[in-house]
Amino acid sequence: PPQRAARRASATPSLPSAGGGSVAAVAEQLEQLRDAFATLSDVLVDELDAVRSDAARRWELAEAHLNKHAQSLRVLRAELALLRDEVHTGGARADAVRDTCDSLAAELAAVGSAQQLTQQLVQEE
Repeated sequence: PPQRAARRASATPSLPSAGGGSVAAVAEQLEQLRDAFATLSDVLVDELDAVRSDAARRWELAEAHLNKHAQSLRVLRAELALLRDEVHTGGARADAVRDTCDSLAAELAAVGSAQQLTQQLVQEE
């Protein structure tokens, strides 16, 4: 951001001159270094805040996405349980229908045999 660049430019310390500086010059340089460090610290804190904010936003998005899929999974599991019940019930129904058909076939066979016997008896008389 432009504020950071301005702070960096204003806090750039100058190097001491080769002619040996006075105490005042060294004190001035120390003050500039303190300002530069304070600016660097502010920039780092700003960057960390931005990273934390971005991480928190991404976490919220991921959590919402996960919750959405967890709900979908719960619905699918419930539907699967219903389908299993229907298959089980349908299997029981199929068994009952098969048993009924077998019983009817046995009765038809018995009726057919009785009818044949009756015809034989009628023919013999």
